[in-house]
Amino acid sequence: MKHIKTFEKLHPLDINPKKIDKDYIRSVFSDFIDDGATIEITDDPREDDTVCRIMICNPLGTMQTSLDNIIKTSEKHTETLLDIKSCVGKVRDELPGLNVEIDYYRNPVYIIVKFSI
Repeated sequence: MKHIKTFEKLHPLDINPKKIDKDYIRSVFSDFIDDGATIEITDDPREDDTVCRIMICNPLGTMQTSLDNIIKTSEKHTETLLDIKSCVGKVRDELPGLNVEIDYYRNPVYIIVKFSI
């Protein structure tokens, strides 16, 4: 991970069980954020829970006509998905009560990771 942060000993949900520790989510996905992913966290007091969405550029993009390019793009996509799976696993280990949804959007081309309580 490019950024290392020291965390307090408190569990991130101990302070307020209806809020997600934004800094922890950012730290886990910091490599994606450094590569251009955007993170959106709704913290609306009118809503019952906090939702965190990470928009990650999907490397699939437009498929190429060359078989070698298709293979290279597919390998990059698989690597990205494995990295996302690893990040989600870290968050689930630290914050076991979170719900996780992953969506694909084709225009623009994004992978959305959504955490909610």
